[in-house]
Amino acid sequence: MIIRQNVVLALGIKAVFVVLTLFGAASLWAAIAADMGTSLLVTFNALRLLGGGAEPEKEKADWQ
Repeated sequence: MIIRQNVVLALGIKAVFVVLTLFGAASLWAAIAADMGTSLLVTFNALRLLGGGAEPEKEKADWQ
């Protein structure tokens, strides 16, 4: 689920900036800032996969 969120977010931001560029409403600096911001968000979101925590234990209990 987290991986899908990351892919949708990254591609969605890129799609928004493609459309804004076609209408002349986006600058290069705005696109760079959005891309870097999205990269940071995706990275921090993906770090949740390293957590481990109580959720995997709950899933193991459901399977047994």
